[in-house]
Amino acid sequence: MATTTNLEIDVRIETTLNGAVYSSDNRFAYETGNDFEDFLEESKQELIEQLCSFYEEEENFSELEEELQNADYEVTWEVKDWCDVSDYENLQDIDILNEIESEGIDYDFDVISAALDCDISIDDIEEAYQGEYKDDEDFAWEFAHEIGAIEKNISWPYTCIDWEHAASEIMYDYCESNGHYFRNL
Repeated sequence: MATTTNLEIDVRIETTLNGAVYSSDNRFAYETGNDFEDFLEESKQELIEQLCSFYEEEENFSELEEELQNADYEVTWEVKDWCDVSDYENLQDIDILNEIESEGIDYDFDVISAALDCDISIDDIEEAYQGEYKDDEDFAWEFAHEIGAIEKNISWPYTCIDWEHAASEIMYDYCESNGHYFRNL
């Protein structure tokens, strides 16, 4: 199941005051589902405090502290540990993870990653997902049985269906990634 994911993010602030460059950086834990801009602002404030504490022994610190508190900072960040999504390159985007969290998607990351590979939007996964199958022929056979296209007590020669051909026909309306099948919407 897709759940809240904790990421480790390096955040750095930098500013120039009177020709001197002041910077600070640290690693922070970010939990998806929380507002990312709020996370960056809170991290920035913590880094400003860290920067100020470094210079508190300086002469005229109160002036410098005020300047550091009010300075315009360039804030940069980089995710260092994608945790649960490290194996899914197409999920390694904070906006996508937050969308998964906000949509309340109840599928594991394999299904979500496969949906994105098939260009299925996050909010359409529930409607489009058909299940996991070993191959197209298995999917076509299961689909035919589900819709009642094959009678239960059928015998030869009606059991001699070319499932490879049947699968190629049905796949015009479906897509697959890593064994996960989706209806094209």
